[in-house]
Amino acid sequence: MGHYHRFAVGNRNPGERMGHDYRGHHRVHPLYCVAAVNRKEPLVPLGLFKDRNFSVSNIAIAAMGAHTLTMAFPPTIYFQQVRGMSPTQAALMTAPLALFSGALSPVIGKRLGTSNPKWYAVSGFALLVVGFVVLRALMTADQPLALLLIPFAILGIGNSMIWGPLAVTATRNLPPRLAGAGSGVYNETRQVAGVLGSAGIATLMGGLIADQIAQTMQRMRPSGAGGSAMSAPAVSGEGMSGGQVPDFLREPIATAMNDSLMLALVLAVVGMVACLFFAKPVDKGAWTSGQNAAEPQTEADSARDGSNSSGTDPDAEVTASTEARPADETQPISSEKDAKNPSKP
Repeated sequence: MGHYHRFAVGNRNPGERMGHDYRGHHRVHPLYCVAAVNRKEPLVPLGLFKDRNFSVSNIAIAAMGAHTLTMAFPPTIYFQQVRGMSPTQAALMTAPLALFSGALSPVIGKRLGTSNPKWYAVSGFALLVVGFVVLRALMTADQPLALLLIPFAILGIGNSMIWGPLAVTATRNLPPRLAGAGSGVYNETRQVAGVLGSAGIATLMGGLIADQIAQTMQRMRPSGAGGSAMSAPAVSGEGMSGGQVPDFLREPIATAMNDSLMLALVLAVVGMVACLFFAKPVDKGAWTSGQNAAEPQTEADSARDGSNSSGTDPDAEVTASTEARPADETQPISSEKDAKNPSKP
């Protein structure tokens, strides 16, 4: 532990080398490998994926995690370099997404316990598809800015219907002893997908921008074999690194950002299709069967569960037990005056 402490907070002794701390790390690394393959208590119990809803939720949250970062970059570049906005103004253009998502998420969350989360998730991803189709249609070089707020409002409504239902469905059918591991796997899937999504959109945007600029420069060359690239306007490094690009590049950059949104659109379709495979949540009563002391079963629920296992009618037993009670037990004393005169009607 001393090696880990020095590695975490820094080498306090200038005479010590950091290599000594790394050697301590390598000593513990084999223990981690042993724990990873321990079948009795594995770090990731593979039995989690036997639950259909858990497996589908991981596919859907992977698509959503990658989509979240994938859709953030193209509009930001578009607003700043094509429309000449500052970073703050570009962020405010996406404000409807956050406002609608924050306002509707509590409303959706209150309904998850009484309705099937599947259709909320499917509808949410469908709204993302619609939002991206509208955004791609409007994201041109000279589109009125007020119209660009509409697709972000649609995306916000879609987001409010996805995060909660997916999280609830992922671990709802898992037994309590596996709920913690399931939650960890679910969140790790989302984070890894987000990293891959950000790398993918950066690569895609770079390739599309280079291709659009090359095509624009090619069209601006004079026709004929004697044409030279000297007739095309020069592209300064300042215009591409920050602020608005030159006018002749506004449309190519807008087209490149528009095309790059196809990645987010495809991810939304993948998430929607995955959510169609959700099974109806099964309430096994694991959280109220005594395994969770914070929420013990009520007496009536216990009687109903026991009668169901024995094949008898629970309502008949409850009725019989009520009829068997003495009359004085069914009419409790309601006040101090009645306690003094129990015979008084």
